[in-house]
Formats: sequence, structure tokens, C-alpha cells
Amino acid sequence: MESWYKRPFRLRQWLLLFTSIIIFATGLILTILAFMAELALGQAYVQEIGSELSQNLASIVEFTIEEAEDFCKTSNIFLSRYQINETSRDRMARFIADHMSQNPGLSSAFYTEEETGMSIQVYQEVQLEINPRYRPGSILQKRELQTVKVFVDEIKPLSGEKNLFEIKKYAIDDYPSKPLEVKTLENLNFRSRDSYQKAKHLDSNTLGVWTESYEFLYRGFKGSKNGLTYSSPMRNPEGKFLGVFGVDIPTDWLSEYLHTSLRKIGRKGIHSFIFEKRQDGSFRIVAHSEKNEAFPLKQDGELRFLCPPNEMRIKVVGDMLENIPQKFKDYQDSDNSEMVMFDSGGKEIVGVVRDLFPGRPPQLVVCIYMSKHDLFANAYARAKWNFFATLLVMGLSGLASLLMSRATSKPLEGLAVSADKIGKLDFAPRLGMQSRIFEVRNLSNSMQRMEIGLQSFIRYLPKSLLQNLFETGQGAKPGGVERLLTISFTDIQDFSHFSELMPPNELVFQLNQYLACFSSVVLQNEGTVDKYIGDAVMAYWNAPNECQDHAYLACVAAVRGMQKLEELQKTWASQGKPIFKARVGINTGNAIVGNIGTEEHLNYTAIGDNINLASRLEGLNKTYGTRILITEATLSEVRERVVVRPVDLVAVKGKGIRVMVYELMGLKGEVSSDVEHQSQEFAVAHKRYMEKDWSGALDLFVNISLKSPTDGLVALFIQRCRDYLQNPPGAGWDGSQEFKTK
Repeated sequence: MESWYKRPFRLRQWLLLFTSIIIFATGLILTILAFMAELALGQAYVQEIGSELSQNLASIVEFTIEEAEDFCKTSNIFLSRYQINETSRDRMARFIADHMSQNPGLSSAFYTEEETGMSIQVYQEVQLEINPRYRPGSILQKRELQTVKVFVDEIKPLSGEKNLFEIKKYAIDDYPSKPLEVKTLENLNFRSRDSYQKAKHLDSNTLGVWTESYEFLYRGFKGSKNGLTYSSPMRNPEGKFLGVFGVDIPTDWLSEYLHTSLRKIGRKGIHSFIFEKRQDGSFRIVAHSEKNEAFPLKQDGELRFLCPPNEMRIKVVGDMLENIPQKFKDYQDSDNSEMVMFDSGGKEIVGVVRDLFPGRPPQLVVCIYMSKHDLFANAYARAKWNFFATLLVMGLSGLASLLMSRATSKPLEGLAVSADKIGKLDFAPRLGMQSRIFEVRNLSNSMQRMEIGLQSFIRYLPKSLLQNLFETGQGAKPGGVERLLTISFTDIQDFSHFSELMPPNELVFQLNQYLACFSSVVLQNEGTVDKYIGDAVMAYWNAPNECQDHAYLACVAAVRGMQKLEELQKTWASQGKPIFKARVGINTGNAIVGNIGTEEHLNYTAIGDNINLASRLEGLNKTYGTRILITEATLSEVRERVVVRPVDLVAVKGKGIRVMVYELMGLKGEVSSDVEHQSQEFAVAHKRYMEKDWSGALDLFVNISLKSPTDGLVALFIQRCRDYLQNPPGAGWDGSQEFKTK
């Protein structure tokens, strides 16, 4: 007797499993409820810590802003005591350099003279220098040392040159005697800049003014930076305006400061950015704690700061700006912080927003955000342990049920995948489905038998037709529709001769190789193999599936079939077998396509005059000594992509109208230049022939025959021209040829 654990289970036995699942689900729901309660307790903590972080960050950045204003105020008082000239410029530059060394958060300082237009910039650069005390193996760990050096740029307008400025760069100790570099640039007129004009027109009671964030005019020889400028007017003791003094704060400094400050908090996943409210109502992101990932790139690969929110690479920035309260978007400041919660990219985000400097410029707003998942990471961790503890307790009681569930789900999933592939007529080899469940085992066996039946069935009709029936869910019914098709007939030359000489088994085997040769290229080029008529292959394009380029694909299939046949002929020759040669006829036109037959037996095929014409063309190859003939209708669809030559204006048996027929010699870009040239020469000669210029046509055809002596079509027209020279046709001759046989 078969053991109980080896017998297939009946479906009624799964009721026991359902009971176990209910028990498991109850425990899981209790765990989830406990987790949600813990999240709710942490909600209040989120708002408190977020507001505190915003306030701390605002106070730190505000201190740097105040440093810039104090620096500008102190320096302006000192500089106003001197009359500006070449002697005083040296003293001014050194004073600014000494004062700047005490304010590392500032990027550079400058002053511009009203009278001369000259600007002096003092800025700091971090450089690497070789440590002279370094020796391999010594206790000194660094070969290079970072040093901060101060440089001076002297920007002077060139006399007589419009918008052309000479720039000299000095080390502070060498100023103004020994410049390091000298260059000339255009459009460096500091007096035309917004920071200069705003400061120039301040009243005597206002010390200075902040600009909106912008790309600095010029800072050293290494290109531009972005940031804010605080500028104030320089006046002598008598109140005369002398120029403007300014201090720069770059936005990359703010980004680095945000990054460093947030890392010190030790909270994973917290980020921050600062945006500026502009007078025109727009916003610009001036800093981000993850600037390399957040800001977009310029064409030269550098980061593009001062970016609109919707152009940031981190989408959460724009999403947060859309969700913050309106009072933080207005140009007027708000003196408090507020918490916001929103969705970004499918993630819940918690953030805090606060004006950096309520009641005074610049109009900067700091935003701090992090995902809700990261914020409640500790709660998740505790819930995770609770969850696993619950699983451990319940897993012991539900182990048997889980094993039974796995035994059911795995084979059913495999059967579902197999059924889907069978529905798409994908009969890739698959392993047999083994299951202990009685119903699953029977279903697997039935599907295997169905697959074998379908594999055999699609050998008798187009696979695409069967796929359409599956997709539409409609059964096959008699009926047809008129559709523009391209039809191809392929036949073996002198097949009756071979059938008399070859044994039946060898004939069928070699015939199948030939049929496979042309059938494969039809399918590869989106065609439908309709039927095999003895040694002939009937195929068409644009049914049952629509095909936009059906005429060209039919031509490609014919050319590729001939190429594959040539390879097959070499194999037959090496085996001592007879060599089959093929002829192809192609026509494009309307035909009736659909299910033809009776309710008991249907055949999906195409019928009509254009089908018959394609068949007649295949037979005409024998008359003209050609391999592939196409009609004018087909050529009109593919004219620029194939190489052809005109053959005749023919009236085939069963059709009263004349049809111009062409020989397809190959595809453009694949045939040699000699073949293209030959087709062009033949077309010229054929035109003379159709114009009844028998003598001129004869000369041209003879010249072609000298290059291609085995060309049967050329020989045919040479003979015709000679006959017409001796016995001219009647006045009604239109160049057409009428064929009485198929």
C-alpha cells in the first residue's frame, strides 16, 4: 500500500491549511497594530527635532551672513580714509587680505572705483604643496600639504578699447610689482553690474545691500562661481561717492556647510537645501547638502547651481516646494518654522521649512527633509524583531501547513507559466510537472497532450492566424475581406523531370529541403506561407497581420531565398544530388483573403486575379530565362530600393489587360556596380525597342551581350529586333506580348 505522505492530496484537505492561515494572519495583524502604535508615538518627536534642526542651521548660516556685513562695514570705513591711487591700492589690498583671513567662510572681496572703472579683487585659494620635511618611512604621513594662499586680481579697462579689460593676477606678497599672469577679457565692467548699481544709489543712511544669487562676474583665472554679494558704497569724509566695496559668499560653501552640519547629527537619510525667493516670484535652489547628486550638470561637466526646482536631479526638491505653506513662498518672510509631510516618487517624506533671516534680506529659506522610513528606522527595527518573534512562535504550529501550501503553489505557478506560453504558441521544451496533488497531476498531463496537439496543428495553417484566434477569442467562421496584398509564387524548374528520375523517398527529402529554404525566408520577413502546391510555395504579405512594407519584404524574401538556395545547391552538388533551380513571381494588388470553405472545413487563403497573375509570372520566367519577375504594381512600392530591368508588356492567359513586367536583379546597396550599370543599359535599349527603333535597340542589345554573353533575356530581344527589322509589326503594335499558356 502506498504511504499516506506519498499519495496525492485532495482539495478538501486544504481546509486544514486555510484554518492555519487564519491563525497566522491574526498574529500578524496584532504585530502590525503594535508597529503602527509605535509610529504614532514617534510622530510628535519628528516635529520637535525637525524644528530644532532648522533653527540651529539657520542661526549658523545667519552668523556667516552677518560676518559678511560686518566685514564690509569695517573695510569700508578703513578704505574711505584713503584717497584711491596706486599707492593706496596696495595698502587697501593688504588690509582686505588680512581681514579676510579671519573670515574663512567668505570667498572674496572687491572694490570698484567709480572714476577709473578699475576693480581690485582679493580672494583665497587652497593649494597643494610638497612637504619639505617628508621622507619615506618617516612619521610624517602626508607628502603634500594644503595651504591657503591669498591672491589679488587687478582688473583695469584698456584705454581706447570698448569693453576690453586687462587682468593681472598677483600673489598678495608680490602685489603690485610682480604679476603671476596677465590676460585680456571682454565685458568685465563691474560698474554695470547689479551689485554696483544698487550700492551706488543707496541713501547715506543705508550701509549696504544684498544681491539675489547670481554667477559672479569674475573670480580669479579659474572661471566663474555662483553666490550672493553684499555691497556698500564707498564715500570720502566729505560724502563724495568713490566706488563700491563688496563681499562674496559662494553657494558651494553653503552646500558644504549643510553637508557637514547634517552629518554631525548622525541621523541617516537627512538632507537639506536652501532656496531663494526672487522679486519676480520665481525660486532658485542655491545650495543642497548633496550637491553632486542634486544639481544638474553643464555641458563642460561642472555643476549648474542657481537651478529652478523642476530642473534638479533630485525630484524631492521640487515636490517639497510644491507642498510647503504659501507663506514661505511669498516674498515676505515668515518668522517661524513649520513641518510638512508629502509624497515624492512613492515615498512618504517628512520635512521642516524655515526662513533663514526673517525680516531682512537675502530672501533665503532652508528646508530639511528625510524619508519617513529613515526617520522611523528605530521603530522599524523594533517592529522587525517583534515580527520575527511572532513568526518564530507561530511558525512551529504552521510548519506543516506551509509545506502543504508550497507543494500546491509551486506546480500551479509552473502550470500557469506553461499555459501562458502555450497560449502564445511558444512550445519551448519544458520539464514534466510532478505533483502529489491529484488534480494538479491530472491537469499537467492534460496540458501536455494539448501542447502536442497544437504543435501538430500549426503545421497545417499559418501560426500567425492561430495566434490571432487566441488573442481575439473568436472562433473561425467562413468569410473574407478585400485587402492589398503582395503575393509570391515559387516553383522548381523542370520538377517533373526530377520526379521521374529520383526515388520517391529521396525526392521528398530533397523537396522538403527546398521548401524549407524558401519558407524560412518568408517567415523571417513577416510573410505568411499559404500552401505548398506540389513543388510550388504560395506566400503573401499583409495578412492576416498588417505589414506596412509588404512589397519590399516580399522582394527581400525572394532575393534571400535565392541566396540560401545557392548554398543548398553547393551541398547537393557535393553529395552528387540533382540541382533544383527556382523561379519566383511577385505581384501586388487587392485580393480576397479569409476563411474559404464550409462550416465543417475551412482554409485560410487568398483568391482573386492578382493571385493568378503572380502564379503566371512565375511561369513566365521560363520564357524569358529569368529567375524573379515582379509587376509594375510591386515596383511602384519599392522602386528606390531595388535593382530591376524591364522585361515586357505582357497579357497573360486569363487577363485581358497588359501588365509591365520587370526582372528583380537584387537589392540596392547589395548588388555590384556592374549589375546596376547593366540594368541601366538594358533599360535604355528596351526604351528604344518600345519606341520601334529596332536598329538602335539592336546595337545597344548587342553591346550588352558582349559583356554578358549568357544572358538569355538579351539574346531574346536581339532576335526580336532582327525579326522586326525584316518583318516590321503593324501600326497598332504597342510592344505587348500575349501568352496563351500558363
